[in-house]
Amino acid sequence: VPSSDDSSSSSSSSSSTSSQLQPHSRFLQQVEETIQRVQQLHTDTTTIQDIHSLPPHQREAVGVTKRLSLRIASLHKNNDCPTCWLQRAHCICSQITPIDNDNPSDSDSDLGRGREWGLDLLPDNVNRIFLILHHKEIGLIVDTAKVILAAMPSTCRLIVNGIDNEMDGMDNDDDDDGSDNQYQLQPSMGELREALEQKERRCIVLFPTEDAKTFEELSETATSIGIGTDTDGEEMHGSGDETFDVVVIDGTWSQARKMHSRYIPLVENGGPARVCLSEESLRILGGGDDDDGGSNDEAEAGGESLSSPPSSSGRQLRRHPIKWREVSTLEATRLLLRDMNVSMSMQNNKNWNKMKVSPEGKACHDLLSEYQRIADTAARKQLGAIRTKPVAFI
Repeated sequence: VPSSDDSSSSSSSSSSTSSQLQPHSRFLQQVEETIQRVQQLHTDTTTIQDIHSLPPHQREAVGVTKRLSLRIASLHKNNDCPTCWLQRAHCICSQITPIDNDNPSDSDSDLGRGREWGLDLLPDNVNRIFLILHHKEIGLIVDTAKVILAAMPSTCRLIVNGIDNEMDGMDNDDDDDGSDNQYQLQPSMGELREALEQKERRCIVLFPTEDAKTFEELSETATSIGIGTDTDGEEMHGSGDETFDVVVIDGTWSQARKMHSRYIPLVENGGPARVCLSEESLRILGGGDDDDGGSNDEAEAGGESLSSPPSSSGRQLRRHPIKWREVSTLEATRLLLRDMNVSMSMQNNKNWNKMKVSPEGKACHDLLSEYQRIADTAARKQLGAIRTKPVAFI
């Protein structure tokens, strides 16, 4: 990451490079541009005393960007891939096809050729996916959020925690174009705030709170998602063409709980509905039969065997004493998208089997499962053999 002294030249260079990058390659560059903006605002913050003299939110932003700067500099120094954050020898980018292409080629039905142009497999009721990422996850080999960003570059918005309210309380005038620059450090943060504050509540947060409902339950109760009532005060139910902004939080469980409390307003305070996975998705996660009632895709493509990594069934490579907390962010997102596809199919076809996903939904489900397997296999190769603790004999 360039220093603040040459930020002006690097800014023009990065802007010219940005137009040449593929969408999924821009997320790390977005983080670097945020770092540069913070550095430009705090060019005089060079000592510990200077940092401690800042207001808390500014002090946090400076600290976060300093740590991110070192991590990203190491990534570039080692010539690691800026998209999958793996060593070039283990890079998986050529195997990750975007699945949110709005204008796919006619040849996209062939997954082999589809890798060249991208696919259009996301449920139509998905508008945007806001991925709130803990800053310590940036550059992490085993993180799965990078796969979500690579697979859905047009749909995803990346928000790095800790750099959210940097401009609050500062003297910021509007930009020349009249737009509010309060969130200029992270434009995606402005999008997230708008999504959370919209009056027509079409924003949902994937987080297992006690009051969380499945997507089907939210769809059946229109007022739970703010669709509203008609002139007679009767509930207005969705017509099947409603679109939703989805908020996903990525980090350890301790980090995720803090980010959820920090960024997401409570439902009773007008915040968005919390959504959890359906019983069918939990059954799939637990290794049940697949959607067609045949063999279990999860067990075949990612079962724990000698030939595949132990996390390919949806568990992350990082271990946790509570097994369900080993579920990766990618896996939870994949299953929520499945639930949204099933719900949409049911609304469009009342005779649709609530246990069955559409062909496009199944292709999305299976492809994301394959992406997790690919990412986990590459990460395992780079990290080496699993280290086990020696058994103590008493």
